[in-house]
Amino acid sequence: MNHNFNPVILRKYDIRGVYDKDFNATDGYYIGRCFAEIVKENKGTTVVVGYDGRLSSPALEKSITQGLCDSGINVIQIGLVPTPVLYFSIKTLKAAGGMMITGSHNAGHYNGVKMALYDRPVWGKDIEAFPEMVPNFCESPTKGSVEKFDAITPFIEKMTNLAQFKNSTKVVWDISNGAAGAVMPDLITKLPDTHILLNEKVDGTFPNHDPDPTKLENLGQLISSIKENKADLGIAFDGDGDRICAVTNDGKQVLGDLLLIFFAHDILQENPGAPIIADIKASQVFIDQIIKMGGKPMLLPTGHSNIKAAMKEYNCPLAGELSGHIFFAENHGYDDAIYASIKLLNILAEKKYSFSELVNALPKTYTTPEIRIECPESLKFGIIESIQKDVMKIENVDVTTIDGVRVQTDHGWWLARASNTENCIIIRAESITPEGLKDLVHTLKEILGRYNLSFEN
Repeated sequence: MNHNFNPVILRKYDIRGVYDKDFNATDGYYIGRCFAEIVKENKGTTVVVGYDGRLSSPALEKSITQGLCDSGINVIQIGLVPTPVLYFSIKTLKAAGGMMITGSHNAGHYNGVKMALYDRPVWGKDIEAFPEMVPNFCESPTKGSVEKFDAITPFIEKMTNLAQFKNSTKVVWDISNGAAGAVMPDLITKLPDTHILLNEKVDGTFPNHDPDPTKLENLGQLISSIKENKADLGIAFDGDGDRICAVTNDGKQVLGDLLLIFFAHDILQENPGAPIIADIKASQVFIDQIIKMGGKPMLLPTGHSNIKAAMKEYNCPLAGELSGHIFFAENHGYDDAIYASIKLLNILAEKKYSFSELVNALPKTYTTPEIRIECPESLKFGIIESIQKDVMKIENVDVTTIDGVRVQTDHGWWLARASNTENCIIIRAESITPEGLKDLVHTLKEILGRYNLSFEN
């Protein structure tokens, strides 16, 4: 048996690419078979399969299910769900693993697969080994079975029981036409408070905006609705419902690194001195506030799979990324934007101040957004390696190279790293003054210009 994968889809943390260009349903079949081998090596027999609302997702589900069954794996299909429901189902059904067909926050023509084995993500070397597995496939003496399971009903029950707030808050939710639309319309009818849904219809073409709430241009509709309805806050999800972005009533975007500060307060009271993990893009405000609350901030490479693994290694009760993946150990350590949203509303219900007052009370810094600069897949990592070598030659600078290069200067810090999910280099900078930020951005433009890369800020 032989099959060649386009290497561009075998990414560090999952499988991702443009459907019908980088990969197709045939690739899906062999992805299913490769994952089946990992499951069998770990003495598993059952895999849960879910998919998001992209137009290509049903075809991938069919081919992946066939690949699993042909390898002798029993499949439990949970249908169109957000990714957190897949993780929830693995635990609920005591399955060996799960495969979520999703393009996450990418535009509608992308798709991919996230995989989990028992309580750990499948990533890195596991995915790298897929091409080597294919020639060794053997026909299974028995085919796997297929059954369907309603995972949404018990998931909604769990979220309803989590809610501890009362009717005092007005929330606008932007579902981004993503898979969370399979859950939220029913869930809000069972929650206290006043809830307004935007773009709740699942539509894999994402007609209103791309399903990436970290980009400010995708929040215009939400910000307008917050002001129009005089809401207390807004919450936006990505395409598969595992990333959260919050917006204050005065229209300020609050990304995952700052949300971690609010989540960490009660957790650190119960676990003094505990490590709290964020990714390399996190604000200095996160670092300083976690120390102030008695915790130990840790910066790790960006990537949900990497952070999930690190949480177990360091016995960490809470972790998150700038992009809005938030991980609670109490929730089995997986990223669930719906769970995080209800936790946030619980916290706000206990405070005497509004969300905007709490956010505005944090130390003021000046930051760039997360700027993505298009760069060929074949070049992006090499460029970052060259920048690392150049920066390491500079005296009297504090350099971190765990994921790209993060440089601390007298003005603040700047970061350049290669994306693991897109063909781009990502940069960010932060300073305590506008002038300092201007200097950092000038430095970044000068460095990237050596590689014919430019950006507007």
